[in-house]
Amino acid sequence: MKAVISSIFTKEKISEFIINEALGRFIGFLVGMWTSSWFTKTVYEKKGINNLFGLVKRKKIIVNTTPEWLQFTLSVLIGFIALELVNYFFKHKVYLSIYNFLKEKLISNDRYTKINN
Repeated sequence: MKAVISSIFTKEKISEFIINEALGRFIGFLVGMWTSSWFTKTVYEKKGINNLFGLVKRKKIIVNTTPEWLQFTLSVLIGFIALELVNYFFKHKVYLSIYNFLKEKLISNDRYTKINN
């Protein structure tokens, strides 16, 4: 039984799971939450009898301009798209090619600045 469990839960499989699934889901969640913040805005309370015509500090009021169901749907869709993009990048190892491209660009820019200085 111990051999079966140790063959299922290897360090490589656990690290692959953390990178592919957990990171993708976390980024998808963050993007979804960020998307939902697009639909709200903060305004200050107008002068009136409630705040003694501006003598008392004005309160911040949060205003939603779109329906809650639409906010939720768009947040879920955009978060899911971000999750799938992250999973695609990690499964197809696209991040390595992007990293190598940026590394080569930085090295070539370093050489160029050293030559000209």
